[in-house]
Amino acid sequence: MLAEATLSARDSVTLRNYELDDLDGESFAQYRNLFRSTRPQHPFLEGDDRELLRSLGGMKLNRETGEYELTLAGLLMFGSSVSISEELPHFTLDYQEKRSPETHRWSDRLTTDGSWAGNLFQFFRRAFPKLVSDIKVPFQLDSQMRRVDETEVHEALREALVNCVIHADYESTTPIRVVKGDVDFEFRNPGRLRVPKEQALAGGVSDCRNPSIQKMFQMIGAGEKAGSGLPTIIRSWKDQHWRAPILDEDIVQETTTLTLSLASLLPSVAVAKLEESLGNRFKELDRNEQIVLVTNWLEEVVTHERLMQVLDIHSRDLTLMLEKLVRDGLLIRQGTGRGCHYELSIGSPKQGDIWTASKAPHPEDMKSSDKVESSSYSGENSSPKSANSSYNDENSSHSKESEQPGDEPLLDEELWAKLSKIAEPISRTKRTSDRSIMEDVILKLCEQHALNGRQLAALLGRNSTSIRNNYLSPLVKSGRLRLTHPERINHPQQAYLIADVALR
Repeated sequence: MLAEATLSARDSVTLRNYELDDLDGESFAQYRNLFRSTRPQHPFLEGDDRELLRSLGGMKLNRETGEYELTLAGLLMFGSSVSISEELPHFTLDYQEKRSPETHRWSDRLTTDGSWAGNLFQFFRRAFPKLVSDIKVPFQLDSQMRRVDETEVHEALREALVNCVIHADYESTTPIRVVKGDVDFEFRNPGRLRVPKEQALAGGVSDCRNPSIQKMFQMIGAGEKAGSGLPTIIRSWKDQHWRAPILDEDIVQETTTLTLSLASLLPSVAVAKLEESLGNRFKELDRNEQIVLVTNWLEEVVTHERLMQVLDIHSRDLTLMLEKLVRDGLLIRQGTGRGCHYELSIGSPKQGDIWTASKAPHPEDMKSSDKVESSSYSGENSSPKSANSSYNDENSSHSKESEQPGDEPLLDEELWAKLSKIAEPISRTKRTSDRSIMEDVILKLCEQHALNGRQLAALLGRNSTSIRNNYLSPLVKSGRLRLTHPERINHPQQAYLIADVALR
């Protein structure tokens, strides 16, 4: 808190006894050449390396000693890996590609392992081409009849990468991590937002944690002007009709994560499932109403704030639309005030329809290819399995003969039978008055195997949202359960495991 409260920039601090020799000479030479090609007439280029670095904020003159000293910005941007690690032992940059949804391992990785300079400039130069390697570029000429080699998506991904770097808290022990998945991109930096999330998404106001590093990137054409980065990304994603970017803060880990999904606003799989369940009721909705239900289908629970990011409509119009969907029995409103959120209903109250797990799987249980409509960048396709089970909400009985939930790799029958036996104290009852009994059964189940929320709900004969909110989240917070993907709460393959059991 003391560090964040200071008025001085975090990266402007000078480092005693750090000089030009602590820089990676090749990195700085490459930067100068790139600067020259981007801004050939810029006056900063007239000076020598020391003066250029000082103009950029990477070096300062100590007026007491008359010596030039590197700033933290200069060391991070151009330093050698050895010199950086001496000043910041926990400094880590990590780029991963996870292209197969069937495995949790990366298929390509770039990290500060000593095989390259390990500074921010080299990380940018090496990671960005990997990020955009699958983005298709349509043939287009500019006003000078020269080929245009980039699209708005390229610009958005470059902005996201630069934002991740310039807003990071480098005193944290948490690494910067960029993950390219088969259906999304994830940018996580240590340090929380320094402006309210709503303001960050709207743009216009910026409180950059590392303004000197930001300036260095802007001089080579990377990074928008202050306060316009996220709006640029959001606009580019909206132009592609992809799902709105998600900006998350982790209060416990003190991190900020930006997730850019390549899924369509109306993916065909989700539309087909909702049409199957609701028939003409879904077809008769207007496009915005359909998007609200599809977003709920994909993300399970949505808020007014989240839907404002997805839909380009006035806040009041969205409120009226949600009220209509609730009145029509398509959504259920839960909570009040800032805790208010919306869930897909079990159907029309008059008909008593049941919204079964097989019709509305949680995102964590979906194969990632099910979430992606055709786009310029996509991973390996896989067909969804037909669901073969259903379970009612907490007020209804659960059939013991129910099979495992579909849309996911099935557990072997012997293990499922064993888990069902463990779950019997809960599944054979409609309600459980003793919270400790429910927690004990959940812990015993997660001791046997990593299970996602939908699997646990099917075993226990309860509603998945109720299980997740009332039991799983508190057990994770208390340290008795752990997530298989702690880096991202809503990971499509998120599962729960007892804390002292190795991942299986």
